[in-house]
Amino acid sequence: MTTFYLRLALLPIILLTAVLLLIRSQPYDDHELRELLLPADCPAPCFMGIQPGVTTVDEAVKLLEASEWVKRYVLEPFEYRPSSGGIRVEWNDKSPIWLEKDIFGRSIVSIIDNLVSSFQLDTKLPIGTIQLILGQSTYNSINYNSGYLVFSAMYPDQGLGINTYQNCQEQSKGITYDRKIFLFYNQFETRPDPIDYKSWADVIRTKCPLN
Repeated sequence: MTTFYLRLALLPIILLTAVLLLIRSQPYDDHELRELLLPADCPAPCFMGIQPGVTTVDEAVKLLEASEWVKRYVLEPFEYRPSSGGIRVEWNDKSPIWLEKDIFGRSIVSIIDNLVSSFQLDTKLPIGTIQLILGQSTYNSINYNSGYLVFSAMYPDQGLGINTYQNCQEQSKGITYDRKIFLFYNQFETRPDPIDYKSWADVIRTKCPLN
């Protein structure tokens, strides 16, 4: 009888283990995200058909208005330079799940002389996901500034950059794979020299200063 109950108790454990193994064996499907980051039908850098250095402000506004992803946007020209400024965007629930929807104005289309110069997206994407798709960048930098540990990396071939920060007053740790990022679409006119940048191993070894 004891053997029967032992077998009965082991059954749910075996089933749970089998389910976990099945989940872990499934291939990581990044097809949709990869298409949005690196669209095949639009030369990089490009998002929603908006290309830094190519798309005019009027064209960018039309693309945003035609999109089913945008809840609202605000065009804010610079007072001292009316042909420049930014378009602040808030995303709706039809937009990709990795776009941050809680805060208005942290996804920004930057404008210089009536042309899109860059596109900043406030995302829920962790650094690790970007590294799975694009690889580890050789252009990493990390600095301590006014109570924050600030990390950035560039992917010049794709016209992409990422940025994140750690509030050292809240947690005295460093930058990790799960840190959520700002994603930048930008034209890199010249390729940086990797000698001036840090390896990823150096990045994760960098911690907030002790108080």
